[in-house]
Amino acid sequence: MEQTTFYPAVNSIINTGRLPDPIRNGFLILRQDIYHTGQLGKVDYIEGIAKQVNYQYHAADGKVHDLGTFDLEWATKWKRRTGKEALNRPASGVEDVDYVKRKNDKGKDIFFIKEGDVNTPLLTLFKNSKEFTYQKNDKRTIILSETTDREYFNPERLAAIIGAVLGTGFEDVVTNGSVKIDGTGAPSVSHVNGNNIDFKYLRVDGKRPKIDITGGVVHTDATGSNKLGIERQEKLLDAFNKFGFGETRKNLSWFLPNGKTLKHCIEDAKINEKSKSSHYHHLHLTGFKAKYR
Repeated sequence: MEQTTFYPAVNSIINTGRLPDPIRNGFLILRQDIYHTGQLGKVDYIEGIAKQVNYQYHAADGKVHDLGTFDLEWATKWKRRTGKEALNRPASGVEDVDYVKRKNDKGKDIFFIKEGDVNTPLLTLFKNSKEFTYQKNDKRTIILSETTDREYFNPERLAAIIGAVLGTGFEDVVTNGSVKIDGTGAPSVSHVNGNNIDFKYLRVDGKRPKIDITGGVVHTDATGSNKLGIERQEKLLDAFNKFGFGETRKNLSWFLPNGKTLKHCIEDAKINEKSKSSHYHHLHLTGFKAKYR
């Protein structure tokens, strides 16, 4: 059987200037610590060294929980462009290899431009299952993925997501993705490199939106059983903010029926009156700033 030696951080490699031996298949398993306080352990993700990530959750009772080890993928790093900029084909003289063409939600061509020669790390929880579950005693926390090909995330931001959801104990948190395995997030142009992440709004009845047959998609002004659970949604937004989302820029949502805005969000209607088809039915997490221990 293959033997694996676990190393808690890549910093030791940098300090010694050499790879430790032995390590699995010549690659390091990084340890990403997640603290209930909203902090993360500082980890250096270095291509050619980092192969997998092990998430460790430090609970309030002092216990450390192993959340699993996940494969890292290394994808092209793309420049962040606005929707209007992405509609423009790169200037003549740019080699085809430096950009790719995709389609936005209106069927128009959008262009993703390569950012230098560096790659970016990506990770998914959903390679073998659409459900990531953490069990502690009789309490479960679940993160689910909508059927999508955008199931890859920046590993540090994903650690923050996990920490936030674990803090709420919710079982109906559904992500509708970040980026594809190549680092592009079409039809969205802002989801490059796994940095921005979408979520379905939480229902007031606690059913999983667009997962359960009985769980319809929640709109911010829906009524009845599909009604948005504002109190629960804001508890989750508080948890996301505790871990760094909505810090450098507010998250994007739609306005509420009472004219107010969800916590840590900006009303997307103020940005683009025609965007109702998107953030009307899902939350867009952005503005991340990690809080390191």
